[in-house]
Amino acid sequence: MLKITSTEHLTGIRISGDWEDLNELYDAIYNLLNYDGVYDYFEDARELVLSLCYDLRHAYQGDRETFASAADAPYYAVCVLWPEVIFYTLLLNNIFVLAKRADTAMPQDLDEIKEKITRNKLERRDTDLACLRFFLDLVWAELKKAVGEKRFKKLFKEWEILFFMGTSYHNYIDYCTPYVPYLTA
Repeated sequence: MLKITSTEHLTGIRISGDWEDLNELYDAIYNLLNYDGVYDYFEDARELVLSLCYDLRHAYQGDRETFASAADAPYYAVCVLWPEVIFYTLLLNNIFVLAKRADTAMPQDLDEIKEKITRNKLERRDTDLACLRFFLDLVWAELKKAVGEKRFKKLFKEWEILFFMGTSYHNYIDYCTPYVPYLTA
């Protein structure tokens, strides 16, 4: 089962699970981010989130942290710093909203791309959205534990309108992508 816990000094999170858990999360994020030409205004920010996919893939390939579960099954983990995780979560929430209403979110002159997406990814879209929603909920739950109920409510109050209205995707147009890595350097 996919699990998210805070790192020892609360600097980030540890995403852990068996091969299937991490592979499913990788596929969900990758599939939802790879609607070529549809999310052009997310392009730079999207590349940052693809680095999470890279780390997830290397984790379940055994190139990151590995350990045995209580049942002696191999488990894999990767650590991600909080500034990156919060950015990923905010962006993935927007991708979630757009993918959920993909037919209306896509420009009308992209009929060929819409057909390709429908044909190749529609059968996985619901599964990908469910997996992504689960991941996002785990991240928010861990953030709530890390900062405490009072601070979390204050933070979440600021983001609440963006989450539930689905209007925050415009925030990533011309986003300064080196800013997130700068925060974690």
